[in-house]
Amino acid sequence: MHLCSTLLGRRAWTALLACLALLASPLNAPAAPATDLASLEAIPDAAQIVVHLRGIKGVANRAMAFLEKALPEQAGLAKTFVDNFLEEGIGGRKLAGLNADGPVFILFPEVPKPDADKPKFLLLLSVSNFNAFRDGIFLAGEKKSIKSEGKVNSIELETGEKLFFAEHKGFFAASQSDALLGKYLGAWDSIASKIGKGQGARLLGNDISFFVNLDRLSKDYAEAIKLAKQGAKEGLKDLLEQAPKEQKKQLSVLTTLIDPAFQFIEDSKGIVGGIDFLPEGIVLSLDDDLRAGSKSADSVSSIKPTAAKAIDKLPAGQMMYMGTASASTLLKFAGPFLKAMVADVPGAAKGVDALMGLNFGDSASAADIPLAGIEIRNTTDGAKHVEATLEGLESSISLGGGLNSSPVKGKPKVTKADKTAGGISFTRVEVELDLEKAFAGQEGLPDEMKKAMTDWFKKIMGGKINMWIGHDANRMIQITAPDWEKAETILKEAEGGKGLAAQAAYKAARGNLPDDASGLFLIDPVRYGNLIVGLLKDVAGGAIPVPPGLGKGKSNPSYIGMSASLHSGRIGADLVITSDSVRELFNAYAKPFLP
Repeated sequence: MHLCSTLLGRRAWTALLACLALLASPLNAPAAPATDLASLEAIPDAAQIVVHLRGIKGVANRAMAFLEKALPEQAGLAKTFVDNFLEEGIGGRKLAGLNADGPVFILFPEVPKPDADKPKFLLLLSVSNFNAFRDGIFLAGEKKSIKSEGKVNSIELETGEKLFFAEHKGFFAASQSDALLGKYLGAWDSIASKIGKGQGARLLGNDISFFVNLDRLSKDYAEAIKLAKQGAKEGLKDLLEQAPKEQKKQLSVLTTLIDPAFQFIEDSKGIVGGIDFLPEGIVLSLDDDLRAGSKSADSVSSIKPTAAKAIDKLPAGQMMYMGTASASTLLKFAGPFLKAMVADVPGAAKGVDALMGLNFGDSASAADIPLAGIEIRNTTDGAKHVEATLEGLESSISLGGGLNSSPVKGKPKVTKADKTAGGISFTRVEVELDLEKAFAGQEGLPDEMKKAMTDWFKKIMGGKINMWIGHDANRMIQITAPDWEKAETILKEAEGGKGLAAQAAYKAARGNLPDDASGLFLIDPVRYGNLIVGLLKDVAGGAIPVPPGLGKGKSNPSYIGMSASLHSGRIGADLVITSDSVRELFNAYAKPFLP
């Protein structure tokens, strides 16, 4: 592979990206020194897309730190390869004279078109010694062709293609276009005046990241965006016409989201996406800055940055966790869409209205399979929350809304003051499921598969769902369990003070998600994977080969975590794949097949 020749042509360009990805491999690791925003001064404001690498050598080393923690037994081979590459290079090309954590930028003056063989771009590499880098990266035969004209040098690569390069402000600047390089060497305003400090820090702080200048994009591609919006509407219309009757209502709600989604694009200043490697995990992030005073910014202006704390107290050992901060504010924001989804179930819509009228802080829930879990809402209106929840359940089920999209038999059975625990009186709600009906209407499925799916869901959910709903002075608590003994155990675990916050696996995931995330979701990937394997075994009936023993092994708790942040002026999303989860997934699904 030839590093510089990848600057030319789609095939070579793909090779360069692959090469950089190989260097950064698992992408993010131990935190580097504090981000220096001065690097933004090296980026012209004319750049429509910026791709950033936080130092080739630095990223490679941080990637290895992650791999060594996630898969210590397998990391040795990768480390040997990476160390050899950093020291010896590849194909006669060496990476000498680079700053270990110095930024690498790839700048695009316009969005590359899908059919473009050679999109225009500018490559900037932070160098400590320009001459050393030049002499190491180019082959001996290529260096003989170097010609200089002022500040600009040209070289003919062994592929026969020309590359133009120059030294500028501590960077090795290169492009396949002498005109583009010439503009860079001239006078221009930097992107530092266009991108906010927060986004600038996120762009430079990630090991691999990108910035899309939506201010420019929305202006330069206004007609294309308009056509894309129209295409989305027409495509969804066609989908609705072909969708089964029972799915049309849910899909129709998507039509109400198209205009707001494109409005967000119009109101956005820029998007930053990134991948960061830490010993504890890989963190992927997406961040959108909204223009002050825009419709989109106003729509989230009431949502304030608040930490979701209730999730910390949930009992350990569950498969899935969810937590929200400023829950009532988020519900009011999402309420119209929720009501649209249940518009044909008046009772459910009434329940949404009732909850939207209440004030409550952060809330959290945990769920496990076979079906069991707990939800806690922090509120001073616990009694009203119980009343609204019961009303929503009774009315929606009675009117045919079902529960969790599962048909039910008859009305729910409600028993007031059924049990008492911890000084809380719990109302019991029993719902009998009609799983046979749930799958009977699935067209195209053979009867054997319908029966297999019915039996499988009975196994994981039971034929009946039991919920106990109660409140104290500051909370509403809802517990789902097969019986009261299990429900009381879940409650005691939640009240016992040894919840998720004390678990190392949870700390690794939560600690690498934003403190002020509006919503959090965590899942144990091995336990969830085992659930899917069980479904394939029981339902596919041998049609899909599943190795014996797969999905039955025990694993230590580990989590993949996701978060969404909705704040005034900013929308963000983050995903963390912890080194614990990678190790547990490897042990469960790869190690059994190794020699």
